[in-house]
Amino acid sequence: MLYRQFWGQVTDGTATSRSAQRAQLAAAGVRYSVLLAGVGLTVAIIFFVTWPPAWAIKTLLLPDHERSFGFRGGLVPYNDVGQVTYGIVEVAPTGRLGEAGVKPGDIPVNDSGEWKTSFIGALEEASAGNEAHFRVVSGIQGWRTGESRQIVLKPTKRAK
Repeated sequence: MLYRQFWGQVTDGTATSRSAQRAQLAAAGVRYSVLLAGVGLTVAIIFFVTWPPAWAIKTLLLPDHERSFGFRGGLVPYNDVGQVTYGIVEVAPTGRLGEAGVKPGDIPVNDSGEWKTSFIGALEEASAGNEAHFRVVSGIQGWRTGESRQIVLKPTKRAK
């Protein structure tokens, strides 16, 4: 004869102790937690390896570059309806970006319109003492027309 016990298990009539049921329930919870942790870790690894998120770049990579290249990045409008993207908010005229011709309101882009790879790559390359290139569009008008200009960061003289 089949019947439903307190924990919702259907049994064949043999008695199962509450401590055994609790152990089974705890083991199921552990298995579920391990499964969720594994899925979450897999998603996180894929996410960070294939596409570093903008917040990580802005909070981890850019602050050091902002100080050394003399600029401050932030959100700038790129269309008439108020949508914003990462761009250059302030430029020190005597900073490396200012000397290279970057202006406030410029939005770093590359051929596919993605800013992170070309801009961060150029800053990293220039930090290593090499000449680096990236493209910018000038605010809303540049975004609308697609007209961009190339910025060249000259290498710094390395101390011997």
